[in-house]
Amino acid sequence: MGRNESEWEYLAKKVTEAGADIVELNFSCPNMEEKKVGVDIGQAPELVTRFTAAPFFIFSKSIFFAFCKKSNKPALFNSKACCID
Repeated sequence: MGRNESEWEYLAKKVTEAGADIVELNFSCPNMEEKKVGVDIGQAPELVTRFTAAPFFIFSKSIFFAFCKKSNKPALFNSKACCID
């Protein structure tokens, strides 16, 4: 789960339906067995940008992000991708 925008949108819909007040997008999990998930996302700016934008249009409450502080190349991303007027 979390390999593409559709999966992040699906998760956002589920937490919205469940009545969540806050969501954390975890881009730091080092225990994921597949590539391009977990900590791999947190180290790839293009994935962070794509995967943070998807839930913002569905989940209208607070969204937090988890990044691995031990990462040797943490992603820097364009905050405009995460802002909605």
